[in-house]
This record gives sequence, structure tokens and C-alpha cells, in this order.
Amino acid sequence: MFHFEYPYLLFLLILLPFLMAYERKYRQRQINYLETLGGWQSLKYLMPGLKEGYKVGRFKFWATILALACLIIALANPRKGMRTQAMEVDGADVYIAIDVSESMWAQDVVPSRIARARQLANKLIDQLQGNRFGLVFFAGQSFLQMPLSSDSEAAKLLIQGASPDFNIEQGTSIESVVELLLKVGSQRKDNSNKIVLFLTDGENHSDAAIEKISEGLEAGLISYVLGIGTVQGAAIPLPIEGALKYKEDINGQKIISKMNMPILKELAKAGGGEFYDANQHNDALINALQKAIQTNQKTILTSRSYDSYESYFHYFVGLALLLLSYTFMKTIK
Repeated sequence: MFHFEYPYLLFLLILLPFLMAYERKYRQRQINYLETLGGWQSLKYLMPGLKEGYKVGRFKFWATILALACLIIALANPRKGMRTQAMEVDGADVYIAIDVSESMWAQDVVPSRIARARQLANKLIDQLQGNRFGLVFFAGQSFLQMPLSSDSEAAKLLIQGASPDFNIEQGTSIESVVELLLKVGSQRKDNSNKIVLFLTDGENHSDAAIEKISEGLEAGLISYVLGIGTVQGAAIPLPIEGALKYKEDINGQKIISKMNMPILKELAKAGGGEFYDANQHNDALINALQKAIQTNQKTILTSRSYDSYESYFHYFVGLALLLLSYTFMKTIK
């Protein structure tokens, strides 16, 4: 269907009849003046080029009027042929759950477990573009830091705040993450599959974790576990009042925190996902996770419609330029 993008600009065409009326009045005055001098017959001998110049002037005026009309039409942008294209963008809904318990201060990975978790979470978001991300921090209890969103920059900003400095109950309550996400899903009435990426050392977990993560799988929560730390472990530094101290047991001995790889593998298996050792090379880990996520059910994240038009304003601009060029080049002989 042919139409104008800015039809209100066509009202400028109303100005053209006023210009034509003014030109006609001016032309009539010229004719009356020439009549007082003896008319065309008398003046053609005195001014041989007068009549031809008059005709050229008239033509230039009408060429200018037509050029102005073309420019006004071009400004209104005539276009034709609406074509609506519906495009659906699909991707996965991914929750990143970061362990912020005190054991994540351990430095058996450089610079520390929590720093490694933050780095890995940011890398995951950068490499898994096209998906929606949510963010959960957990220790003995869990907190939803960001609901599912396509705003990856906001997620990365919040990840920088992940720290065991949070004054929350200690532990590694993976089941609290599952309970939280199931509650969020029921509130949103969203039954589509969700992917949960746990970044944790797996220490001090509750025995109910495996049972709860299996329950989550039945509800559509597919869990992947990224083990942070080493099986050899390390002491847990605690920055207290500006001094670096280490967490100790009741006998005053340093507590050695170790990544609980066997239980983490069991959790991943119960959650329908895979276990990955976060100590391996970043790219290999990300590629493996990306392939795993692509095999899961996709969710339609956005549905957009685009209207495509073919504009014809350039034809009118071209014609106007030709007419204006002629008026400037044409001389009165």
C-alpha cells in the first residue's frame, strides 16, 4: 500500500498556490507596463529578445514550482509495500548460583575461590550471549540478586559484589537455591526448563541437597555444578579488623577447606546436568557448558515484528535537482 511516512508535511504544498498567485499578479503588472510602451508589436523591434526572455522566465518559474513540490513530497517520504516479518529470538534461561560461604576465601586457586567464581561467572555471561541470566548468592541460605533478564551488564555488575563478607548464615545450602527458584517459577507461572549453574566448593553441604536437586529436576530445573577449589584444599583466611587470620577449629588448629568433588558429581547427576572442574582452562570449560546448554529446551525470549518499506523519496529529490539545475543554467537571451 502506497502512503507517506510524514503526511503532515504535505500541507506545505498549500504555499505553492500563493506563490503562483503572486507570480501571476506580478506578470500582469509587467504586461500592463509593456502595453503603456506600445505593446509587443512595437517593442519587438526595440528589444528583439524580450518575448523569448519572457517565455524562458515563465518556464523557469514553473520549473521552480515543480521542484519545490517534489522536495516537499520527498520530505513526506512516499513509500510502498509493507512487509511484516515476525522474528522469534530463543535462548536458555540460566541462573548462576554463586557460593558466598567463608570457605570461598580459600586460596588454593589463584587469587581465591570467590575471585575465581566471579571471573568464571563473568566469562560465562560474555560467552553465552543470547540467553537470559538470573543471579543467586547462597551460603546457609540463598538470596535472589537478579531475576531473569537479558541485561548482561547489570548481571556482571552484581557479580562483582559476590563476597563471603555477607553477614548471612554459614554453610553450603544448595537445596535453599532450588527451593528459591521453584518458588520464583511458581510465582511467575513459568513451567519452562531452567538451567542452574552452581559455582561452589561443595563443603558443608546439607544431606537434603541431593533429594532437593532431584525434585528440582522434575520441576524443570537442570543443574550443572562447577567445582571451585582443589581436593588438596587450603586454609581459610578471614580478614578481621584489618589483620589476616585463619579460621580455626575448637582446638585452635587451622581448618583446611577442600573441594568436595564426589558430592558435587552426585549433585550434578541428580540434577540432570554435568560436573565440571573449574580449575580446567576457561575456554574448554565454557565450550563444554555451551554445548550442554544448547541441548536443553529453548525458551522464546522475545518476539518482534518488523515492517519493511521501500521508499521513493530519492526519485523526487533527483527530479527537483534536475529542475533547479536547469533554472540556474538557463539564461535569458
